[in-house]
Amino acid sequence: MNKSILHLIIATMLIMGICMFLSGCGCGDDDDDDNDAGDDDTASPDDDDADDDTADDDVDDDVNDDADDDCEEAPASTNENTLLGLQYLGSGIGGPARLEFLTALDADSEDQDALYGLILSDTLMNFDTIGLIAEYISMLMGNFIEPDETARADDIPDSGQGFIDDVLEIALQGLVLQYTDELIERVPQALETPCLSLELENMPMYLNFDLVAEPGGDDWDYGEVQAGAAVGWALGGVIRILTALNLDFDLSVIAFFMDFDWDSYEILDILAIVVDVLQNTMNDEAYPDFLTYGEEGLAKMQQAQIDMGLGFMYAADVYDHIRAETDDQADDILAFADLNANSQWDEAEPFVIPPWGQLDDEQMAYALAFEEIFIAVSASILDNTEYDDDPDNDAPLNLNDFNSLLSAMGIWPILPGVEMPLNEFFESAEIDGPREALISLLNILDLVLPDPPAY
Repeated sequence: MNKSILHLIIATMLIMGICMFLSGCGCGDDDDDDNDAGDDDTASPDDDDADDDTADDDVDDDVNDDADDDCEEAPASTNENTLLGLQYLGSGIGGPARLEFLTALDADSEDQDALYGLILSDTLMNFDTIGLIAEYISMLMGNFIEPDETARADDIPDSGQGFIDDVLEIALQGLVLQYTDELIERVPQALETPCLSLELENMPMYLNFDLVAEPGGDDWDYGEVQAGAAVGWALGGVIRILTALNLDFDLSVIAFFMDFDWDSYEILDILAIVVDVLQNTMNDEAYPDFLTYGEEGLAKMQQAQIDMGLGFMYAADVYDHIRAETDDQADDILAFADLNANSQWDEAEPFVIPPWGQLDDEQMAYALAFEEIFIAVSASILDNTEYDDDPDNDAPLNLNDFNSLLSAMGIWPILPGVEMPLNEFFESAEIDGPREALISLLNILDLVLPDPPAY
């Protein structure tokens, strides 16, 4: 698997949740196929007597007569704090930007640019935290594999739980849960705002201090808000899950994967090796409680359930958001390549996602495979919750839901139909964490995968 595909997978997972409530903007277009400024936006095709010809928004109307661009955007904010916050975002600086936007919203809670900017600044802060965690893991595993003589013994945890505790400390000091809760509060307000849009020339995004993307354009709209919210929800859910489980394991497992020569093996052999290593980890008698609930574990998992479920659900929804666009895609951040210039998405048209731009066939195969996974995982996690859109039927995750991802990897879709009700891991007091389920899953994969090569 080449690096561009690997990066696509990583970013797709980070962007999970890319959307909440697919808000459209129904601002009065009558669908009578008259796009002139004199159209008075009632249902009759012969009513266009120009009696509303003032600041009519139909001058932007697209050929499909849809409502997404048929409204008048709010004027750009003139608040000094908002403008300074946007300057910070343009330099990829989330913390100071966030403070400026909060000050602006205290003065005017309807300042759309400040509201949008706050969501983006929370997203940048979450990316900063992910970068710090990645840097810590890289440093730690480097010392674990090749010990640094200057490193103190107490700088290197002696178990997996110590390692996870360090990661959690970084995350909590980075205020991940605070930003997640802030997104939960602010995102619905943003997505209920008619004609939400922001002009931001660029916003550098860093992971582990490396520039990974620099999106920018004149039409930051609902999709990008949803993308920012997704990162927060998913990251917050992961942090809560980590606090819920006993994660004491042999730290050398992580060192093994960090030092593994991935380019020397075929994908199917890599999967077999991963399953073999994980089976050995789960059978390690020194760590019999690995992946069982810790103190108040079930209560913490229940808190994480909605975060994780919505994260996956919004990740699936972003695909619908992109497909539903009917305006000019040239200035959109998350977009599709309008190859036939008909102002609507068509089956063969690829997505445009920063930093890759227009996805090629292989990247699109991965992206569509993840869409199927996001839909299945979110439905299973949110089953029997207030967000269950089919409460009369159970929605267990099926192992063969991942076959499309195997196909994208060029592997024969070999996974059998085995049901896994993910919601039970968050809800049931009779299940002591995911340990036994993971052992069963690994045993199934061991049966369908080839024997691992020497490694």
